[in-house]
Amino acid sequence: MLGADLTDLVKVLVEGVLVAGHAHPRKHQRAAAAHDVHLALVLADLLDGLAGDTAVQSNKVHAVRWYLTGLKESGLCLMDNLKQHPNTLTQLRLFNFFCIFQLIRYMALLEAFYCGENIRPILLDFSGMAPSQSSVARASEMAYTQMHKSINRFYAWGYAQKLKDKDYSKEALLESETPVYDEKKKASVELDTLWSLAKERASACATDDAVRLVFGETMYDMLALEASSHPVNCLKILGTSAGVLYPPDKLHPNKRFVFSQDTLEMILRSTVSPDEILSGSDMRNRLWERFGIIVGGSTYELEKLQNSGTLLQIDEDSLERNFTSFAALLESMDFAEVMADGILQIRLGGSD
Repeated sequence: MLGADLTDLVKVLVEGVLVAGHAHPRKHQRAAAAHDVHLALVLADLLDGLAGDTAVQSNKVHAVRWYLTGLKESGLCLMDNLKQHPNTLTQLRLFNFFCIFQLIRYMALLEAFYCGENIRPILLDFSGMAPSQSSVARASEMAYTQMHKSINRFYAWGYAQKLKDKDYSKEALLESETPVYDEKKKASVELDTLWSLAKERASACATDDAVRLVFGETMYDMLALEASSHPVNCLKILGTSAGVLYPPDKLHPNKRFVFSQDTLEMILRSTVSPDEILSGSDMRNRLWERFGIIVGGSTYELEKLQNSGTLLQIDEDSLERNFTSFAALLESMDFAEVMADGILQIRLGGSD
């Protein structure tokens, strides 16, 4: 029955189980088991599933391989640094920050993994100014906004794929009743309104796929009303508590990427191996390849921002100043020094 099936889908949504349509690597396993799947295995299965597809899937394959390579290289680098660190509590703290940051990245890349969309860069803001006064701060804020919009689109797409798997047609969905999480309760006015609006939008759609996407978006919107949390809230909570997003309070819904010193140290120890010395250029390349992070100071990074599909009012000079502030912070942490010829050298021989 359509109503019962839709209610089941809403239950899955509210209970926080990842649904990614036919491409989900664990779609034939029970929901509880999906929570226990190791992230690396999920990505490996996804990569296996995409490898044999047509050229249309090349963006998806590239995104997964790029992420897995960065995850491996950064993880091994961090492990080498932690082996030499004398403080066990610091080791655990930095490893926890690493895991949280990788979870945030995984969520932000779901649309790229499954839908072949652009990889969303993480623009770090070292301007020390409010968005109203800094183009870098505004661009970083926009980068965060694009990230959470990407997560929203992915989940909407996932529910649309689930509707497609169940062969729901335009006619059947337009005739359906509002699904609810608790079958003993009647749908609230808010849910009825959302479902009615979805029907109005879907009635003008020319294809069943377009109709299913409309209802997928609506089912995801129900999450904000029915659940105590949802993926974007999870992203925001993780980011603020782990020192990835700023400001760290609920009064400012518009966040930007400003790392705490602990999180920045984790990133550095995942980028620079013990006894290794990197130039500023090498550091920028590794930050992108391992974490999708952009600091500024090169045309290459500006192109990455532009290619992400984000409309940014920012120029190379602003990004160069951002990198200069980044370098100054590394110097203050005793993780870098500027040589007599002006060349920046980054190494982790500083004090803890």
